[in-house]
Amino acid sequence: MNSEDRDSEILRVVKTFIYYWEQSREPWWVKNSNSQIVYANASMKSFIGLPEGFDIEGRYDHELPVELHRFASQFRQHDRQVLREKERSTSLQIQRFNRKDYLEAWYTEKYPLFGEKGDIIGVIPHFRPVESIFVSRLANIKTPSSLMFNAPSKIFTEKEWQVIFYTCQFFTPKMIGTAINISHRTVEDILCRIYKKTGVGNKRGLIDYCIEHGFNNFIPPGIFQTCDSIMPI
Repeated sequence: MNSEDRDSEILRVVKTFIYYWEQSREPWWVKNSNSQIVYANASMKSFIGLPEGFDIEGRYDHELPVELHRFASQFRQHDRQVLREKERSTSLQIQRFNRKDYLEAWYTEKYPLFGEKGDIIGVIPHFRPVESIFVSRLANIKTPSSLMFNAPSKIFTEKEWQVIFYTCQFFTPKMIGTAINISHRTVEDILCRIYKKTGVGNKRGLIDYCIEHGFNNFIPPGIFQTCDSIMPI
């Protein structure tokens, strides 16, 4: 199937939803399996600050003349994860939206889009506002960010992801143990397993590894409970 036929199928599949999206105040858009934008409602175009009259269809994220384009590689990674796992993916965008001069936090939820034959043909992203959030890390964010809530890889266990998260925040093993309610010796054992999996030899190497692979933007779900935070997902 060529790209034109593929995008036509996408529009047929989502036709009913478009009636709702056109009335919605929240941003909705649709991408094909190559991460090209096939549809975006008016709220989406206004939300990200697109110039009036700019044709968004067929564009990639990095081609958009808006601040959001700097995270194009991360968005492409999120898209691939949804296409691969056929499950919803949730991230947190810290950006200047609606041409405002201050940062706001919005969730980006991406859903798999299945075609007429049951195969996955694209992704449906949706921005929704963060109603309430109390996480110390987020309170200090001063620059636009993209944070993930779905594990970007299955190489690590849930506990290992928690240790990785706190290590990227420069916590000591003792501090990590207190945060996730295990002994610091257990933390050190977990770190040794992580080093072996990643091929690094110390925490600095692990942090560099996480930055290189985008893992430093992942926040494990269990972190919210240990921080007494409220995350309306």
